[in-house]
Amino acid sequence: MGNDYKFNYDYAIVYALLRYKYLGYRELKEKIEGQEFLNLNKEISTDVFNYHIKKLKENKYIKRNIVNWIRGKKIPYFLTRMTKKEIELGIFQITYKDTISQEMLSYPSLVKQEEQTTRNYQNNIIETRKKIFQIIVNLASTQAGPIYIDDENELYPGTISIDDIMRGIPGSSPFWHYNFNFSREELEDAFQLLEKEKIISKINIPSKEPRYIISNPILAEFVLECLNLKDGTITMRFHLIRKHVRNPSPLERIYHEFHDGKKHTDSIFYDEVKILKENKIKNKQDPNYHKLRQEMIERIEDLDYNIYNYAQEIRKKYKRIFKKYPVIAKFVLESVYPLFLQNEIEKTIEKIEVNRKWIQRPHHGIAMVSPWGSRQGE
Repeated sequence: MGNDYKFNYDYAIVYALLRYKYLGYRELKEKIEGQEFLNLNKEISTDVFNYHIKKLKENKYIKRNIVNWIRGKKIPYFLTRMTKKEIELGIFQITYKDTISQEMLSYPSLVKQEEQTTRNYQNNIIETRKKIFQIIVNLASTQAGPIYIDDENELYPGTISIDDIMRGIPGSSPFWHYNFNFSREELEDAFQLLEKEKIISKINIPSKEPRYIISNPILAEFVLECLNLKDGTITMRFHLIRKHVRNPSPLERIYHEFHDGKKHTDSIFYDEVKILKENKIKNKQDPNYHKLRQEMIERIEDLDYNIYNYAQEIRKKYKRIFKKYPVIAKFVLESVYPLFLQNEIEKTIEKIEVNRKWIQRPHHGIAMVSPWGSRQGE
């Protein structure tokens, strides 16, 4: 699948099922070929339609109930609970591991006669909502601790408020460099949605702004594990690649700007590109250049191996969190370990397992995973 993949077909299918809830195969195809959707007022071949249906089913955006099927009755397609919840929370976007570029189209942009500026505005709303969710959940988790209210110093460890984000929180990792630029209305809306989903709980304080805490302490632990994955091995992997192998990719820029903001990302990338150029000049003058480059690639492969296993352990350890909070759990993990990175690392794992035998060092719990893999002598 490349850059020419027609995501508008996928969004048209999702939007039709959102509007009509249940549609059979022929009904669904007729709906998206109709005049309701921008740029889709045309007949679609059966092969193309089947391919897009297959992609959406494989990635669990839509389902088809065949369990109670009766001969002669149509088998309807419908949206999965996850898809409906993401739409409700305003963070729904279709992404596949095998896409080369991140698809930024949102499902409402398929409504006929919608202007490009309106579609861009809607996509910005989605990205803003995602950033706010990330900031609320991450900050509430990293500030985890017993609730403590001191009237003199006004300290509230383990909690977060709208004013905290409006003012910015100096020294608060991982957002000390991020320029919070959200309206109060945007923040209030996000806080209300997360409270409705029982992700955060409100704490009313007399004569003061309400504060919020993560509802489930295990959810807070899950968020911290995901942040450890990002701040440890994933960040190290990106730095090594960009200092010794290649320039940053467009998807890496999107990833870092989402977490760190454009200004901080520009600064980091500028330094890394400069170091990469210096290293290339220096290494080409070294007679052991090819050996050194291979050692660096293997070092990155070691990180890939550990990232892959770390993520697998997170999913296993917090399977109840994924079951209880499926949308937020998926969002948090994919915000630090996005699909494009999963795809890159899985390809590396496939190559390594064919060419080399790996030794897994035993460890106790996720926190003990070493950032370096261990390989059998070659």
